[in-house]
Order: sequence, then structure tokens, then C-alpha cells
Amino acid sequence: MLPVVVAALGAVGVLVAWEVAFVLLPIPIGILLFRFRLLSGGDTMIIVLIVMIVLAILLPPVEAPRSSARREQCGLNIKQIMLALHEYHDVYGAFPPAYLADAEGRPMHSWRVLILPFLGRQDLYELYDFSQPWNSPANRSLMAQAPLDFMCPSDTARAPGDASYFLVAGDGTPWASGHAPSIEEFTGRPAERIVLVEVANSGIPWTEPRDISLNEALLGVGTGGAPRISSPHPGGAQTGRLDGSVWFLLEQTRPKELRRLLAPPP
Repeated sequence: MLPVVVAALGAVGVLVAWEVAFVLLPIPIGILLFRFRLLSGGDTMIIVLIVMIVLAILLPPVEAPRSSARREQCGLNIKQIMLALHEYHDVYGAFPPAYLADAEGRPMHSWRVLILPFLGRQDLYELYDFSQPWNSPANRSLMAQAPLDFMCPSDTARAPGDASYFLVAGDGTPWASGHAPSIEEFTGRPAERIVLVEVANSGIPWTEPRDISLNEALLGVGTGGAPRISSPHPGGAQTGRLDGSVWFLLEQTRPKELRRLLAPPP
């Protein structure tokens, strides 16, 4: 769209320059231009269209490189999160639980808060009050300070402070019931096992102890809305594998293959 708009402006510029030249140039050249000004209105429109088409072809596309750069940054975000998860594992002998629960077993704090020191955000970690739930006034005030690592730059529909990346947690996964799993508890090959997924326009604040279930992930790659793997990137969504690598999961991935990647048999 942008090249066409610029081309149209260029065409208008050509016509304005034409009129200025007719007025300002010496008389002999002005007479020559006058002969060309006798073209009909239809001829003039043809010239304008030709100029627009030529400029649109010659102008370099700008949106495609930007989209590609945002997709790459999204992948780098997932890479940073996976590295933080593995560093946490190195220190504590297990990955963080999907959530820390209160005395009644209700989710109270998210794994995203637990890995802040491993993302270089010790300052934000120290501001978070673990004696209060994630949605207490004190902790809600931190939502606006969400690390950029938790947000896909292409997800412009996402509300400020909402997360873009989620564990596949709950029943049927090692991240069930607030359990902190070790890497040995995961079945399948680490280079193939998907554990972190992208969700577009999630509506879930980064501090909320909430992820997506295995059944939601098995719905496949969509475009947002219901909790599921989704993305603003054309053709698929970014995911993180157990070995720390990033994988772009295609929309056309078959259900059987998707289950093998998310919950492979022992």
C-alpha cells in the first residue's frame, strides 16, 4: 500500500512540476510544452497512471522487511526465555513451576516472575511482593514494567502489559499442578519437544499465573481469539523447544504431528 501512495504523490509532483515549468521556462521551451499541454484529459490520466505504476515497481517494499525483522525479534524473545528457563534449571535442579500456589492451592505467582533474575531484571524481581497475589494493587502496578522479552513486537492488538509467550502446562504435561519438573521428566527428543508457545492478543497480563493447556495447544495454530497457539506472523507461530531452540510452527502442521511435538509418548 505504501509504495502506491508514494507513487501517487510522485505523479502529482510530476504534474505540478510540469505546470511550473510551463510558467517559468523561457518562451521557446514554453511554447514546446504548450503543445504537449493540449493533450486531452484522458491522455493526462494515462500519463499519471503510467508514472504511478513505474514508481510503484521501482520503490523498494518496506513492510516486508519490517515484518521479517519483527518475526525475528519474536524468535529472539523466545530464545531469551528458554535460556532463562535453563539457567533457572541449572541453579535449582528443575525448571520453575508454572505457578506458585497459595495455601488453598490457588495459583498465586507466575513462572515469568520467577525467571526475572535470569533475564537481567533483578530490579523488577525485588519490587514484586510474593506475600501478595499477582493481582494485588502493589503487584498490579508492575504490569506496565513488563520486560520486552515477554511481548511479541508484531502483536499490536495486545494490551500493554499482556504476555505473548506461554508454557504448555496442566494435565498431560510435566508442568501439572504447580509441579517444578526436571528435564528428565520430559518425554521425546529435547530438540523436538515444544514447551513454550506464542499466543496472539492473549489478554493475559505477564504477571498472571496462567498458561495454556495441552488440549488448547492441540487445537493447532490459529489467528488469536480462543486460548491456543496463535500469532500475527503469516503462516505460523514461534515456539520454544526443550533444548532451548526456536521453531516456527506452521499453520498446516497435522494434528498427529502436533501431538508428537507437544506430548510425545515415552
